[in-house]
Amino acid sequence: VTNTESGGTPDTITFGDIYWGGKKCIFDVTDTAKVTALLDESTGEYQYNVGGNLYIYTFRNGSFTPTNGTASAVSLMSDPSLAYQWDSNKLMANCAFAIVKLVYNADAGLTGLQQTRFQITNSRSAPGDCLRDYLTSSRYGAALTLAQVDTTSLTALNTYCAGSFTYSPSTGGSATQTRFRFDGTVDTAQTVMNNLQQMAASCDCLLRYNEISAKWGVIVQSPTYAVSMAITDSNMVSAIQITPTDLSSTPNIVETKFANSREKDSFASATFSLSQLAPSLLYPNEPVNKISASLPLVNNDVRAQYIATRLLKAGREDLAVKVSIDYTGLQLEAGDVVTV
Repeated sequence: VTNTESGGTPDTITFGDIYWGGKKCIFDVTDTAKVTALLDESTGEYQYNVGGNLYIYTFRNGSFTPTNGTASAVSLMSDPSLAYQWDSNKLMANCAFAIVKLVYNADAGLTGLQQTRFQITNSRSAPGDCLRDYLTSSRYGAALTLAQVDTTSLTALNTYCAGSFTYSPSTGGSATQTRFRFDGTVDTAQTVMNNLQQMAASCDCLLRYNEISAKWGVIVQSPTYAVSMAITDSNMVSAIQITPTDLSSTPNIVETKFANSREKDSFASATFSLSQLAPSLLYPNEPVNKISASLPLVNNDVRAQYIATRLLKAGREDLAVKVSIDYTGLQLEAGDVVTV
């Protein structure tokens, strides 16, 4: 269960569909932990002989928070017929978990545990909130203190991500949806920095570390901004170097990989070309240059195309300008906008 450290309010974990051996569990209406049938969604066939032999009890946060019944985990696991029993100290604090009760039945194919998958929804989906929790978690994140996190930038990220954008659905007309949110799972087997980079990519922001304040935060890539400083001949101490964009290294095709919301445990991929999205930004005789973008926290094809479009257009910057300025530049941070 996330957001349980540093005095945070635990996030709400909600259980959805449960699959036993690849088949969807159908639960009894009254005894909501009792599996009455298994549905093969590929064929539409039901297997009813599991009724009364398979029970799955779910708990959202600890042993005393059942979601599909009234019995606590301690009472279930204190059954005298069990070889291993729980006592009242088995609290399972800050854990969402399930208990599977299996009655051996060879005719029903219930001779042992099978692969069991759970659809789980976390109430935390705002990118700034997710980044803050991951940065400060000592169990699965970067283990930073809250004083080492630029919470102001994360709040600004939440505000920007909560905005909406308009798109044209395939059926015609127009529709709107939230700009960015996280709909996926962070793989804690990956390195912390790799996960942070993937989280940033899934909401099109940039990670930032401020050496002056010793804080980690983000740069919100918003179309609205404030100019931090005007660079003029009064503060320049070097010549201005201007480098044109190298077309051979500028991407014009993006292949995105994102979670498939229509199929369990699968990813979808889509390729987007600047020649279709914004052909006016292409140069004559420009070579094909394709990049890949992994968006593990995106499960929406519209949002995936939105991010791909932003990546392609961001690579169309005409010039790179380099100049040295005097001590007044100490106030500048990565991501600040200046005029030259």
